[in-house]
Amino acid sequence: MISIGIIKESHPYFDPRAAISPITIEQIKKEFNRFHFVVQPSSDRIFSDKEYEKAGAEINESLANCDYIFGIKPIAPEALLENKTYFFFAHVAKGQKSNQHYIQHLEQKNITLIDYEYLRDTNNSRLLQFGNWAGEAGVLYLLKAIEKKYNCKLAKYEHLEDLHDQIQKEKINKLPALKILITGNGKTAKGAINALEKLKIKKVSTENFLNQKYNSAVYCHLKTADYVKNKLGQPFEKQEFYKKPENFISDFKKYTSYADVFLACHYWSPNSPTFFEKSDIEKSAFNIKIIIDVSCDLNGPIPTTIKESSHKKPFYDYNKATHQIEIPFSNPKHITVASIGNLPALFARRTSNHFSAKLKETIFPELLRAQSTLIDNASIFRHGKPNTILIR
Repeated sequence: MISIGIIKESHPYFDPRAAISPITIEQIKKEFNRFHFVVQPSSDRIFSDKEYEKAGAEINESLANCDYIFGIKPIAPEALLENKTYFFFAHVAKGQKSNQHYIQHLEQKNITLIDYEYLRDTNNSRLLQFGNWAGEAGVLYLLKAIEKKYNCKLAKYEHLEDLHDQIQKEKINKLPALKILITGNGKTAKGAINALEKLKIKKVSTENFLNQKYNSAVYCHLKTADYVKNKLGQPFEKQEFYKKPENFISDFKKYTSYADVFLACHYWSPNSPTFFEKSDIEKSAFNIKIIIDVSCDLNGPIPTTIKESSHKKPFYDYNKATHQIEIPFSNPKHITVASIGNLPALFARRTSNHFSAKLKETIFPELLRAQSTLIDNASIFRHGKPNTILIR
């Protein structure tokens, strides 16, 4: 019998989602009959301990006897158990300075860590992700920011999930005549675009975005080639950009005089160019008033993303003159920012069930194999040693 542990998400990385839901446990036990589940008790998780007990799981604070331990967000360093194998979204592969302390814990505790982000199929497409939900949640916060920033009422709702359902039924009032920029080529951007389409917001070309005025809200979807360019003036080559992003510079600044809203859904690596600089924000021509940073790379490509906000406090204002954080919506001259690192948690029950169903389908059969190439390729650390192919 293989023992599977499910953590309670821990401070400061708390998240109400669960990697494996009670209904998926029932299905796994019925289909495979080879797994025992141990769930750490939690009063904050979207699923109650009783739901897990009913599904046939053991509720136990200790996961010491588990073969594999599953979570969503990075597990607090002090909660990591030595010599264990973990699955979670690690966010360490970019090698940021802020992650070095965490990496040391992984090394010292001899951890094997599988990052969901690197579980890929034969076409190199991700098997497990919350991207489309993150994009949709980003649009919900965008609507909330527009309501407060422009003093308008777009819908009647108590919770943002209610607003999500109203978008699906196309019951949202007409937005102000704003120009919205969206970046990203993956499922996160697609989730956001689907929501914008449901809102009946017209898509326009980059040329028209820069040169035309509109009486209603429009959006422009920027692909990578639209906002970066080769330093030597050579034609944009996607593979070159992925392999040598340092050979490129930003071409995003030309949009900042025309956009009202920036919805950032792109992937970014530390060697890639930044979108704009603090000095650009100070200029009177800089027009962007709302930034919903779904990608949420702190101190990365978007200089206004200087702290991670939360679902309880989603917004802060960025003072264009002082570059300091201010009370949200306190001054129309400020840029209002949302930079929530766990946006899909807004739909915690829905996304957990969806994610764990995919986990059952793709990963649990691999756990029964003597060796899994799929899992090996996604191992950020193996017995405390970094995978140098992935860790940059």
